[in-house]
This record gives sequence, C-alpha cells and structure tokens, in this order.
Amino acid sequence: MRASEFEREKTTTPIPISFSIAMSTTLDYPSTNPEAPQGHPGHLTSEQESKVVQLRAALQQAGCTERLDDPSMCRFLRARKWDINLAKEMFLNCEKWRREFGVDEIAKNFQYPEKEAVSKYYPQYYHKTDKDGRPVYIEQLGGIDLKKMYEITTQERMMQNLVYEYEKFVDPRLVKNLSSLLTRPGLT
Repeated sequence: MRASEFEREKTTTPIPISFSIAMSTTLDYPSTNPEAPQGHPGHLTSEQESKVVQLRAALQQAGCTERLDDPSMCRFLRARKWDINLAKEMFLNCEKWRREFGVDEIAKNFQYPEKEAVSKYYPQYYHKTDKDGRPVYIEQLGGIDLKKMYEITTQERMMQNLVYEYEKFVDPRLVKNLSSLLTRPGLT
C-alpha cells in the first residue's frame, strides 16, 4: 500500500485491546494476529511452551524480575533458535545494556523539547497499526537534513528519544492510555 493510500484510508473501527500474558498478568494491548506463525504466544508447540517456562525459570534464578512475559520469552528464544542457554545469555546482555544506557530512567524522566524542531529535518511519525495491532512507524528518509538536525540536537539525544518512544509502547501503564486513545471512533 502506498503512503497516499494510507492517508486516504479512514476507519472508525475500534482496535481490539486484550492480550493476556502468562504469570497472571493482563496487559491492555492489541490482540495478536490469529494467523501468527509458530513460535509466537498462542501458537506454540508443547516443546516451545516448555522452553518458555524453562527460560523464565532460569532468568528468575539469575535474579531477573522484569520483562519475563511470554512475548518477551518467545522473542529471545526465536532469536536463538529456541536454545535456552543462548536465549538466556542474550536476555541478560540486553538487561545489562538497559541498565548501562539508563533505559528505565529515560522512560520515566526524558524530556525532548527540541522534538518539534527536529521533526522538520527528520520527518518521522506513527501511522495506524499493522495486522497484529502494533503501531506502524514511518521515517521519511528522503526528507532528512542531518546538518540542520545536528545544529538542534545530538545523536545521543536522538537515541534517547528513540528509546523513550519505544518504551512507551511496551510499558503497560502507557499502553493503556494509548489503547484508549486508539479505540476512540473517528481517530485514525
């Protein structure tokens, strides 16, 4: 679908917003695609389900307490061809990077007052959702003017903003607000 077709398309259909995750946690999140391939929550073999449980237990034993939901476990397991030890190593490295980069602090306190000015030289936005209910992120690469953009901000601040934006979509407290906004009739 071309961008002009996206712009013309209007919908008032609410986006479904219920997604249950193991460990008795329910997040307000768009539902998954019923035709998702094997290896995704709701589409796991018994062996894959067992590996999700084993990975979560191994991570809990290693002291991890956050981001242990089924979608996260499946993501790391798929990335390592369902090898529990490799998925655990990857997860722990990811958590180490999150601590070193200060992701939690960025998600709570980041301010980006130059965002409006940056968007003039680096056009980017979210537009509706894909068939799985995930927000579609669009960057208009042809409209980027790096020289002018770096007069306004730095590469590090742009990375922090990117982390902040992505964290908004995985934080259940923020997703709830986004979900209620996206289900209002007339909004596209």
